[in-house]
Amino acid sequence: MHGSGKALRRLRTERGLSIEDLAYKADITPLALSNIELKSAKPQRETLIRILIALEAASSVPVLVRRELLELHGYTDAPSVPNQTDIDRAVEVWQAPFKDAPFPAYLVDFTQRIHDWNDQALVFVGKHKEDLAGFTLFDLLFSPQTRGMAVLENEEEIVTKTVAHMREEYLPFAGTEWCTRLLNEQFSRYPRFKHLYDTVPPLETQSIDIRGMEPAIFSGPEGTSLKFRIVGIDIVSDPRFRAVQYVPLDSQTMQVMTQLLSKER
Repeated sequence: MHGSGKALRRLRTERGLSIEDLAYKADITPLALSNIELKSAKPQRETLIRILIALEAASSVPVLVRRELLELHGYTDAPSVPNQTDIDRAVEVWQAPFKDAPFPAYLVDFTQRIHDWNDQALVFVGKHKEDLAGFTLFDLLFSPQTRGMAVLENEEEIVTKTVAHMREEYLPFAGTEWCTRLLNEQFSRYPRFKHLYDTVPPLETQSIDIRGMEPAIFSGPEGTSLKFRIVGIDIVSDPRFRAVQYVPLDSQTMQVMTQLLSKER
C-alpha cells in the first residue's frame, strides 16, 4: 500500500468507517474506494474532494491533513473564491454553535471577508450588520474608520501575529491567480499590511487548524480594558471558512460584555 492509500485508510479507520460506509457517503463504489486505498487507481480530484467531505462529516479533517492527502495523490489544494452558495452553506453551519454564543464571534473566509456576526460581536464593533456588508479582516485591522469601539491597546503585537498567520495560510497558494490578486489589492489599500507581510518572522508552529492569540486587550467603556483570547477554528467541511471567537480572559471583560449586550437589547 502506497503512502497516499495508507493516509486515506488511516483517516477512514480513525472515524470508525468501513469501506462500504465511506463509499456510500462519498457516492462511489466500495471497489473504487478499495482500489484508491491500495493505490491501484488514482482518483479524480473531484472524487477525492467528495471523500474528504464524507470524512469531515464524521470528524473534522485538519486543513494541513487535507492538503497533504491531496498532494500525496498529485493534486494541489488551490481553492477558488467562495460563491454565494458556498457562503450560504457555511453561514448555516456556523450559526448553529455561534449565533447565540455568549462571546463575540464571526465567520470569515480565506480571502478575509466576514460573512456573519453574532450579537456580541456587533455590539463589540459598535455597528449594525447591514453596515458591515463587504467588511473584511483587513478593514478590522488596518482601517481606523471601521473599528468602532474595538480599539486594540496592544495593537502591534496582535496585528503582527495575525499577519503572520495570514502569510502562513497563503504561502501554499503563492503564484495562484486569486492569491496574487488578493494580496496586491490589499497591499495597495493598506501599505502597513504589505510591510508586515514582508517582514514578520515565521510562526513557531506550523499548525493553522486552530490558532489562538492572547491576550488581545481592547479599550472598553469608561476606561476599562477588555481582555480576550482570539481563537480561529475550522468548523465546516469547506476549509475556505473559519470561525473566529473572542473568549474573555477575566471576569471584568465578561461583565462588561454582558452589560453592553443588555443595553443593546
